[in-house]
Amino acid sequence: MQVDIVVTKEEDGILATRTQNTLDNLVHLYEHGVGNDLEKVKGTMWGAFNSVVEYVDYIRGSNKNRTKSILYGSGAVVKQKAWDLAVAGIK
Repeated sequence: MQVDIVVTKEEDGILATRTQNTLDNLVHLYEHGVGNDLEKVKGTMWGAFNSVVEYVDYIRGSNKNRTKSILYGSGAVVKQKAWDLAVAGIK
């Protein structure tokens, strides 16, 4: 699963603690997220995309602007990149 659309390495190639936590969350969701344990979803591009959406919409930071971010802001950007990557992986 390519997760560099959501997490990035520091210049020295090491992940910051916060970034590592994000990566750990994404891997966990990829393996155990809502619907990702279904036989026809597990290990697929849909499962990877679904992991990003679940993370962005339900786990990543919470504040009063959460809905705006999910629909129009950085959350929407991350989900679009995940969608584009999934579609490219299918073609």
